[in-house]
Amino acid sequence: MLLMYVMIMMLALMIRVIIFLDVLILPKTVTIGTIVPLIHVIHILDVNMKKYIVMIMMLVPMIHVKDYQTGCQHTELSCNDGNACTNDWCDHDSGCMHDDVDCSDEDKCTETGCDYLTGCYSNPVICVSDSACSTSSCDPEVGCSETDVSCCDEDACTLDSCDPSTGCYYEDIDCNDHNVCTNDWCDSTWGCWYEPIEGLSPCEEGYCDPEWGWIKWAVNCDDGNYCTNDWCDPSCESVCQHEEITCDDYDACTEDSCCPSVGCVFTYIECPWEDACHYPTCDSELGCQSHDWSDLCGFVTLVEGVCVDWGCDPYEGCWSERIDCDDHNACTDDWCDPYLGCIHAPTEEPCGNKCYVTTCDPEYGFVHTYLQCDDYDACTYDYCDESYGCVSQPISCDDYDACTTEWCDKEEGCQSETVSCDDYDACTNDWCSWSTGCEHSVVDCYDANPCTEDKCDPAGGCCNTPISCDDYNECTTDKCCPESGCVNTPVDCDDYDACTHDYCDSTYGCTYETVECDDYNVCTYDVCNPYEGCMHYEPACLCDDYSSCTEEFCDPVNGCVYINVDCDDGNSYTWDYCDNVMGCVHEEIKYEAPTEGGY
Repeated sequence: MLLMYVMIMMLALMIRVIIFLDVLILPKTVTIGTIVPLIHVIHILDVNMKKYIVMIMMLVPMIHVKDYQTGCQHTELSCNDGNACTNDWCDHDSGCMHDDVDCSDEDKCTETGCDYLTGCYSNPVICVSDSACSTSSCDPEVGCSETDVSCCDEDACTLDSCDPSTGCYYEDIDCNDHNVCTNDWCDSTWGCWYEPIEGLSPCEEGYCDPEWGWIKWAVNCDDGNYCTNDWCDPSCESVCQHEEITCDDYDACTEDSCCPSVGCVFTYIECPWEDACHYPTCDSELGCQSHDWSDLCGFVTLVEGVCVDWGCDPYEGCWSERIDCDDHNACTDDWCDPYLGCIHAPTEEPCGNKCYVTTCDPEYGFVHTYLQCDDYDACTYDYCDESYGCVSQPISCDDYDACTTEWCDKEEGCQSETVSCDDYDACTNDWCSWSTGCEHSVVDCYDANPCTEDKCDPAGGCCNTPISCDDYNECTTDKCCPESGCVNTPVDCDDYDACTHDYCDSTYGCTYETVECDDYNVCTYDVCNPYEGCMHYEPACLCDDYSSCTEEFCDPVNGCVYINVDCDDGNSYTWDYCDNVMGCVHEEIKYEAPTEGGY
């Protein structure tokens, strides 16, 4: 390589020598055609030496030609290399220079380059995203970038997703709460709604079971009044109708009435007595009848014989008097024999019995006092034993049934009633076992719906109520999404009024308090402009009392202050005063000379 470089330099030197040789040595006319064959010889030696030929030519900035007649001629060398991608120029020392053209435009959104025929070119960068879930764009400073595609369709009834291959897709939300008691539908703004199904007619009562649907029974129109016929009429505003019943047994011997607690009551009338010797009867058709029964008063003799006197008194009725056989001896048994008349026999003393205490007094006779063994307790069995006297034994009220409660009432004795296993809790299944008593099992109210609160009301049973997403914060809009639960979105309380202080109170919601514009300066009018806020104006004539006799000004704390003008001109010969219109007035005081005998 070094040898080749030396050869090139020698050839260049030879060309220089040939060009600048004296005219005597060179032919009459020497042109560049004389030198070209030499360069051609170099080219024949090695095609790679073309670049060195250029180097040689650069060593020759100008071809000097000598002409015998005109002298030296100078032809300017063209450095245009025919390449639009270079800046071509000639350096006096180095010859032709070719600098690369800078096609960069410092824009990362273009691809720049250079074509040797047309020069610089600029093509826009095409940014392509590999995912349907993003869009590509180009920024001149950073180049291509990707932005996620928003798949939100503003529809609360769809699940919004994105597939990198196909882009956005939307799946309908399943609002089925598997509760046959609700109509399930979706609102594009609020999402799933569950509207209770009305399944009762006016004359029906019941409830809706989430699995089985409506369980119904007829409305109970019984008003607890046995004096009315009760029925249900669905066409009436008040469906239960009550009509009074007619209580007529078609019996002239009864008074017909109705008692709400028992129904019709037929009370036999009491027919009046004509007198004591006529007895009344009642005929179901004719009503009250009167019959003479005075002859019946003598029937007593059939039993009593001679031992009675009898008759009928219109006022007292039948009367009969037993013949008084009393001998007034309490220790005799006195009686009347229907055939023999009065008989007086000694009273026999009772035999020994520990259940009696027996005495006899001539005045009062035998007194047999029976031992009172009743302890007035119905829970004991009381009796008297002739040998032992009074005996009281407790009674047993146990019926050996765990489903009854037994007790003994001191007045009414053994009492029992069926145990009520109803714990008045609709959330339990209640029953009674005769051996173990009441049993209670918990009702399962779970409905597998995250947007309902599953609970059991002791009064009404299972209740699957849509949950309240109310966070008791009036500063949020609350709703429930079946997939994610409660969503609480903050409320925007800005009313765009500079005269209110806008904030949100968690209890009352958006609150707008009037801005206090009082600057505590009594000399200004304070107002509020909805667009600019508080403004304070001080009228120029606020304290003007239109009097030339005062100087006025406004004190921010005390308000208008008025100071009387001092009109004293210091001249004792003038009367100084102030006129509200003219201001200070100074009138000359006129003194009169004193008269005789006075002043």
